[in-house]
Amino acid sequence: MIRDFNEVAKGSGAIIIPAISGSSAPSDLQGLPIASEIVCSGKLNMLGMQGGSLHTVLDVAETYGISGWLTSDTSVLLPYPKHVVKNKRLIGYRYDQHLGHLATSFVAWGNESVVQRSAALNPKIYGQNFVYKEYSPATGLISALLMHIVTKLGILLLAVPWFRSFVRGKSFDRGSGPDRDESHKIESAEWKAVGYVTGKKEPVAFAKFSYKGALVDMAAILAVEAAATINQMNKSEAIGAGLLTPSTLGITFVGRPRAAGFDLTVDGSESH
Repeated sequence: MIRDFNEVAKGSGAIIIPAISGSSAPSDLQGLPIASEIVCSGKLNMLGMQGGSLHTVLDVAETYGISGWLTSDTSVLLPYPKHVVKNKRLIGYRYDQHLGHLATSFVAWGNESVVQRSAALNPKIYGQNFVYKEYSPATGLISALLMHIVTKLGILLLAVPWFRSFVRGKSFDRGSGPDRDESHKIESAEWKAVGYVTGKKEPVAFAKFSYKGALVDMAAILAVEAAATINQMNKSEAIGAGLLTPSTLGITFVGRPRAAGFDLTVDGSESH
């Protein structure tokens, strides 16, 4: 289906970036193509999910099943059939000396798939063996284990029709969500990433993406700035048509969220 949509978009000259306004955009912009493996820790502080976001999760589970969340197979968005080897540990736990204790993340499958598509669309930049793995921050091994169990249990429950119906009944309607004023005060998002190359224990790069304010505003700003970036591109900067990813918009797009209040930094290892 992804390849079909991509070909239709190319044929019409359309640029489609479905991941631009979600949590996948920060992950993708931290792709760090100078590294062969990226380890990322992403954290969202929010009052609650927007109605549209939650209904989308439920619709995906109902229409396509939960196998993607369970297997974390990131090949679903690749332009050509290819199985991406899953190298996460059984309990989803990992420790990184710079990111700390890491645990299973519910949104990792989608975010990893987007970043791997970016790498597949630009093999000369990312290389053939690029790997991106995303986790949620944890306070320790026990915390990570509990997060893993709760996440997997939640995924399994998404396969149960009565559970989906129950959640739909308790969720916000599409187009609505938590109180905006309170969201501005409380909500925030932060992703931290380190990049490694084969044969070296120390990372070669560090990245950080953060935003303070209502997360629904974050999504809107990213979408608007992406549209403005495309609109300002001249013919020599054309990125082509099709089903693309946030990072394909290049450095011009990266600068626009910064000007809009986002904190996005990428540093080499010598600065740490």
